[in-house]
Amino acid sequence: MLIPAMAVFMMVTGIAFIYLIVRENARPLPSDGLQWAGTILSGLLIVFSGLLLALSMRDAPVAEVGVTAQPASLVAMGEHAQDFSFKLVNDDTPQSLHDFAGDVILLNIWGTWCPPCLGEIPELNELYATYKDQGLTVIAISDEPRDLLQEFQLNVPLQTVNGYIDRYEDLPEQLRRPITGRPTTYIIDRRGHIRGYIEGAGDFAYFEQRIMPFMNETVAQR
Repeated sequence: MLIPAMAVFMMVTGIAFIYLIVRENARPLPSDGLQWAGTILSGLLIVFSGLLLALSMRDAPVAEVGVTAQPASLVAMGEHAQDFSFKLVNDDTPQSLHDFAGDVILLNIWGTWCPPCLGEIPELNELYATYKDQGLTVIAISDEPRDLLQEFQLNVPLQTVNGYIDRYEDLPEQLRRPITGRPTTYIIDRRGHIRGYIEGAGDFAYFEQRIMPFMNETVAQR
């Protein structure tokens, strides 16, 4: 868990050093030998941390797609999803789950320290880009500090609705109860009912298969 966070931090640090080196130059390039040396060292730091992040993701045990270890009684399947508030990472705008009522919602609980979470970010980005005009909303929620999430996005951008909560306990107990690890994803239909629970990382095809039965429903359907 610690290694991916350290790798991201080192990547951000390397990028910041390069920016500080060249920011006052007429062109965005090093101007002398000392600046070139600093830029090269920062570049090596970025490459090394990128390799470290890739290796940590490869070697980490990834949960099997779509497998849940929770008894069905712990998952509020069919119940109306309880509302909760969160803020957007980008601009701190307050939002709530019910702001997206009428859409099919993929609610993804994740963390920057979780290698399987990082692996499915591109899949969720692609899914949202493909189906958002058809009424799909993908909401990614973390309970980590906003400044950490902002730094993380410099290297691994989330192109979904990217939100955060101050504490894990800010999630309704109904949604917290089944979670034993991350990523955990809920599928919520257009009427606000919980229709799916996914513990572990998924890819585009798997998520697409799970949401399609609800994409064609209307609010009036039961």
